[in-house]
Amino acid sequence: MAILANVEVKIWVNGRTAREYRDEDIADNSHPNTISRYIEGISGAPFAIDIRYFKRFKFGEANYLHCDISCDGELREAVALFKETNARYEGRQTVHSKMSIREEDSWKEFDLCFGDIVTRPDPAQCQKVKEDFGSIKVKIYRHIALPEDIEPYSNPKCKNDAISEKMLKGRALSIRTNLSNGIPSSAPAFFRMRKYDEAPVAVFCFKYRSRKDLQDLLIIHRSPTPIPLEERPESELSLEEARELVRRHRAGQQSIKIEGQNQQGIKIEGQKQPLLKRERSASSENTLPETKRQETCESDDEVQFVRAKSRTMDAEIEVVDLT
Repeated sequence: MAILANVEVKIWVNGRTAREYRDEDIADNSHPNTISRYIEGISGAPFAIDIRYFKRFKFGEANYLHCDISCDGELREAVALFKETNARYEGRQTVHSKMSIREEDSWKEFDLCFGDIVTRPDPAQCQKVKEDFGSIKVKIYRHIALPEDIEPYSNPKCKNDAISEKMLKGRALSIRTNLSNGIPSSAPAFFRMRKYDEAPVAVFCFKYRSRKDLQDLLIIHRSPTPIPLEERPESELSLEEARELVRRHRAGQQSIKIEGQNQQGIKIEGQKQPLLKRERSASSENTLPETKRQETCESDDEVQFVRAKSRTMDAEIEVVDLT
């Protein structure tokens, strides 16, 4: 929890308190009135700033806490937490999740949310970003509220233009703060005040990053690759995992059986087929050249033709008596 000077600030994301991670670059004791934390932001998810002070907070002559809220280095809203006069209460709390903006003659209310960053290579076509881009900062002041109302005013609507790729080079940052579609609303109340503190009594900085960004920064560990069920000991398997393992085994056996049936009657590559000897007639032996199969280890189908030897028939000799 981020607690400083008896003031606590939390960030809610999707209706839940965001888990905080220590910012090693800024030690808590290096800036006595500043605390910095990393949190996980989710693109498209709404977020809210939860601010409260405890009973032990020292107001001095001030009668309210002036809370300046900045997103990505731009001042967005000022929230007032008045001093609690009832001794039964332990303090006061406010959850800020919306922003009121004046557009021409009407007011609209926007929900705070996260969104993806759009980048472009040409810096001339991109918006300029502040040093605190990628963070939500809350500065706490002690001020004195005066019984005098003033004309309502609003800060300009935050830009959502593309960011230069050069500005994000080397930074693990893929999301930004954004505003949802606005809905008509009434004008908020404004009052005049007098400063009691020139410098803030407490500063809360929340550096939001996506889960992948936090993993790239080694702030959180990457999810380990799960061990396959086949390689895990049987004693460690749950009932559902054991059933799944049996189902996979049966499916594998069935696949092998079907594959074996499909291969019946099909020549298996590399297996020699029996040779069929064709009988030759006597007449063909005398007229056709003789062929001889060349026996080699490379191929059984190579044939070599050999010139046929001339054959002579034994002629019948007739004996004539000349005496």
